[in-house]
Amino acid sequence: MTTVRIVSVCFTFFLLSVATAAAFSPTSRAFAVRQSTNPSSSRLFFGLGTIEKQEEQYLELAFNNANSVIPEAVYVIVYNPGAENEGVHTTEWPRGGGQYILMAFESPFECQHFAEMIAVGYPGWDDPVPTQYTAEQVQEYCQQMGWNLQLVPEF
Repeated sequence: MTTVRIVSVCFTFFLLSVATAAAFSPTSRAFAVRQSTNPSSSRLFFGLGTIEKQEEQYLELAFNNANSVIPEAVYVIVYNPGAENEGVHTTEWPRGGGQYILMAFESPFECQHFAEMIAVGYPGWDDPVPTQYTAEQVQEYCQQMGWNLQLVPEF
């Protein structure tokens, strides 16, 4: 089962239910974590397979290109951009290990493809939207949240 975390936004520097976090976007938003408890939500087969399999393929590409330079602009999957409950998509890796990765895409098209898979595979969740950020913003946010950042290269 994939653990999908949606990171909700409030416009203060306090997490909604946990603690304080640092800013991620230029508008200085802080994020709080919500986690999926629906184990069947990722069982939909679409394209190359389940969402877990697609995440694994993206991570394999990222790990194989770990020494590549991160471009200035990257794309991440954001839920409800600009809304109070805005969030980003992360994945637990290794599965069950308690460590989370934010996948940043070099290609807006591949990010869009994965966002569409998530929208179909997780009905009822907020719409995932590919959103451009600077690499510096994403790197700083991941560091502050204790997450790893992996660049999914354009292929």
